[in-house]
Amino acid sequence: MKKLIPLLMCVMFSMNTYADSSTISRIKESGIVKIGVRTNADPFSSYQNGQANGYMVDLCNIVIEDLQKNIKKKINIQYVPVNPNNRFELIQSGEIDMECGTTTVSNQRREKVDFSYNTFITSTNFVTLSKNKIDLPRDFYEQLIASNKKIALMKGTSHEEILKKTTRGRSFNVVYVNSIEEGLNKVATGETFAFVQDKALIQKGITNLQLNKNLFSFSQEPLSIEPYSIMMKKGDDEMVSFVNSSLRNAYSSGQARKIMTQWLQPKQIDINFLTSDNFKSPSTENSVN
Repeated sequence: MKKLIPLLMCVMFSMNTYADSSTISRIKESGIVKIGVRTNADPFSSYQNGQANGYMVDLCNIVIEDLQKNIKKKINIQYVPVNPNNRFELIQSGEIDMECGTTTVSNQRREKVDFSYNTFITSTNFVTLSKNKIDLPRDFYEQLIASNKKIALMKGTSHEEILKKTTRGRSFNVVYVNSIEEGLNKVATGETFAFVQDKALIQKGITNLQLNKNLFSFSQEPLSIEPYSIMMKKGDDEMVSFVNSSLRNAYSSGQARKIMTQWLQPKQIDINFLTSDNFKSPSTENSVN
């Protein structure tokens, strides 16, 4: 038994050292990086039939290419499908090293994880049928509250909290959906009065479903501004610094803009001035609502 104690202590020390080591050190040791990819957030991030694609995925691939050069070792990428409900847990547990999806930055989320420079900036808007003639958020909220109309939301996103915050905690008649397309279909058929989601993702959903965009109306004013970023483990300053350095190079060289245009243009998603300004002066600003 006495002989086992030193051995056990060595094993425990080794495990703790590995657990506490930086992400880059672990990647260098194993030669593997695990990237979390959203299953249905194209053209930003998608995972279908074992293949990962999208603007955010390509950005993360650029980071890994730079990391290979830095550590002088080939890195194998393992893509791990994630969803709005498990993405934070997978980062915190170390099951993925980076999440390359459509996660927005907020103070609440910074308590759990760290974020890179912003990679795209969109807004949260409600979308309803044009015939409803609801353009302003205040009219939208009045309709929801006074008439108890149904609103579609995706579980695990920040949009329900945004609604509560902007209406001082009022409750709504919520219908949860599993995809952008499902939310839009419920609006199109009249099953829900509106759908609240990132405008860029609503735009791609309308394109994917081949719906007449004139059928829908967005709120003239956003409910919030939503910056997307690469999500990483909390407190790993080395990894965050490296990712930001790689992104800055991709922004300044025009490489990131070219990749973004290739992915977003076919889906008729606007590249707004906020994103363009961010590329000139990279930012880590939180969402604003």
